[in-house]
Amino acid sequence: MRKIFILLLLTIFAVSCTKEVPETEKKSSKATYEKDIRKIIETYADNFNAGNTEDAFILFSEDFKAVVPDSDNALELTTYKDNLKRFRKQYPAGKLQITIEEVFVSEELGTVQLFTSYLAPDVLDGKLSPVYSERSIMIFRKIKYDGWKIIRSLGTPAFSYD
Repeated sequence: MRKIFILLLLTIFAVSCTKEVPETEKKSSKATYEKDIRKIIETYADNFNAGNTEDAFILFSEDFKAVVPDSDNALELTTYKDNLKRFRKQYPAGKLQITIEEVFVSEELGTVQLFTSYLAPDVLDGKLSPVYSERSIMIFRKIKYDGWKIIRSLGTPAFSYD
């Protein structure tokens, strides 16, 4: 009987020590995480458009991989960077335009559905028009002491006729 009583006390003590996070705190942190991820995407686009490609890629994880159409293998970060730098060099007056369509975050992972266009000045009228557009999903991971980093990108070409 005494053993049962001690076990019961230990169980009550253990249950009372566990903290359940209130739903309002969970929603608050998710909103903060979503805001952080949106800011990362904006910073990436701003740095890229300003020609600061190295600063733009600081937001990517070292183990980043990208899956692109017409490729059998995922691209490593260095190849992904080189491709975008080459594209930037081909259209130096171009601008990256990113529209965030949907964001989903949990405690450690986030996904963002994007519509991205690279706009370049038209030869005839000088107005910016899409050279390339894609729909993509970027996956983020929250890294301790380093914040949110882009770990994966899955994209497919998309064309819009605005």
